[in-house]
Amino acid sequence: MLSKDELSEIQEEEFSPKEEKLKSKIRRFFSKINAIFKIITAFLAPFFARINAIKAFIGKRPWLVLVILFGILVLFIVLFLFVRIGDEPHELLHRSLTLAAILLVAICVGYSTVVFQTVTGARILTPAVLGFENIYLFLRTFMLFAFAGSIAFLETNEGNFVISFVAMVIFSLLIFLPLLTKGSKGVYILLLVGIILSTLFASLTSFMQWLIDPERFMTIQADMFASFTQPDILLMIISGGIAALGIGFAPSARKLDVISLGRENAISLGVNHKIAGLRILITVAALVAVSTIVVGTVMFLGLIAANLAYQFIKSYKHIYTIPAAILVGAIALVVGQFFMREVFTININIAIIINFFGGIYFIFLLLRSRKKEK
Repeated sequence: MLSKDELSEIQEEEFSPKEEKLKSKIRRFFSKINAIFKIITAFLAPFFARINAIKAFIGKRPWLVLVILFGILVLFIVLFLFVRIGDEPHELLHRSLTLAAILLVAICVGYSTVVFQTVTGARILTPAVLGFENIYLFLRTFMLFAFAGSIAFLETNEGNFVISFVAMVIFSLLIFLPLLTKGSKGVYILLLVGIILSTLFASLTSFMQWLIDPERFMTIQADMFASFTQPDILLMIISGGIAALGIGFAPSARKLDVISLGRENAISLGVNHKIAGLRILITVAALVAVSTIVVGTVMFLGLIAANLAYQFIKSYKHIYTIPAAILVGAIALVVGQFFMREVFTININIAIIINFFGGIYFIFLLLRSRKKEK
């Protein structure tokens, strides 16, 4: 009889040639894959070198990036306005009003996000992330819950605009106050206050929606998502004027460049940081209120527009980053509206698509910033 050790030695001798053959086949397979990969890499090397040269050429000329983005925007504007226009005389007017609302929102969101990130020094922080949509929905629900039917002015679009605009600006300035009083530490207080107030207003809104009249609840439900298809012309004209005044009230692009260096550096270079910060925050509050009231809430549009603008524009100068953010936001909205209407032919709100991809992009930015800290 053979012992267990002798049996195991015989089995190893029987199976070792098969294992060696299998290993050699695997090695030959991977060596072939490696050779093919090297051939493809060598073949594509001139192409990638040219791409890198083009990227370096464009990266040194931020104005060229703006020209390219503007060209893409013009192309999709033409497609958005004239593809399948039909014979209806009001179709072009309807699309033009939708386009005007898109451009107004892109200007307000792009400008406010970039200057807000300048004064806070945090590129993943935007006014919308702090929960301004919950403040707006709370105000709309509260007005319909407490005063609807008793004050006729609140039933009109103009009344809703005036009350919501004033209240949102006041709330915004109260939330932004820690940035002016606490300096860099105010960013953490701002995040904490924003999260707490956002949760509070969301809970109060849900409670009042349970008690409100069903017809008025349908009105509130329509405000929960951004809609570019039925803009009010008068409100858009008023909003455009407010946006222009707000942007004119903000510090110049050169002063924003200095503020982006940090609070201490800006003060040492002669900038009154508190006054400049107050002007920026008033502008941000006005622009956020305008864009939210006119079309509704698009939470992650500013985050996408601003951070992609930073990726495209390899410059700290706001004379390039602000227009780039506006153009990226406009392209995202126009392309989204066009594809939803003409390609996919589905009736879905573009804000849902932008918030979905924006949420993924936000998580990506958080993970990337965490890796950089390590």
